[in-house]
Amino acid sequence: MRDKQSYDFLRQCGMDSDKIMLTADEAMTLALPDEQSCENILQKYGLTDSKYILISLRKWKKSPEGFEQTVTKAIEDICQSLTLEPVFLVMEKKHDRELTVSVAANFENSKIIYHSFFPEEFLAIIKKSQMVLSMRLHTLIFSGLCYKKMLGISYDPKVSAFLSSIGLEEACLEIENVTWHKLSESVKHQYAVQDPETYKDFIEQSKQSAFCNVTQAVKVLQ
Repeated sequence: MRDKQSYDFLRQCGMDSDKIMLTADEAMTLALPDEQSCENILQKYGLTDSKYILISLRKWKKSPEGFEQTVTKAIEDICQSLTLEPVFLVMEKKHDRELTVSVAANFENSKIIYHSFFPEEFLAIIKKSQMVLSMRLHTLIFSGLCYKKMLGISYDPKVSAFLSSIGLEEACLEIENVTWHKLSESVKHQYAVQDPETYKDFIEQSKQSAFCNVTQAVKVLQ
């Protein structure tokens, strides 16, 4: 299991603890790009001189009515208040592209970055952001890997479980409770007070746990 909530749930269901192992997401094994690589990647996407908040959205069947307008208004307020540019990251075209393109269209000269097959690229873009606002679990995991300030919009328990596991319960809003004002104020508050150093130990431990997945996979195949 990659999070403690899932691990505890299986234990409560009566599963033998000897058959469950709490590890971490394999994404934790990725190596971060160096500074020169980051500069080259930012130049490629026209972000060299940008001070930006990275935003990762997805379409969700249970999103509250008017969610697109809610997010758009919140992003507008956030960017004006913090003097940041919005940069949008599309992690999965099938579920993310439509909503992302529609929201981004409200911002002049906004940039949309499509997830590439090269982890170095999206890691560099996350690493050089000022903050990350995401519905996507792996965007948040990568943000943790880069020690960035972040806020998650939880459409699934896995999102809130990850943020809770690194001590950022307050940096998570349940999607059904999101209003533009609450989202904007939450981002601005986390931008002001959040210190990634507080979850550094967890990330380092998770890296080690993630490498254990490889060992366990080899044992299963033997």
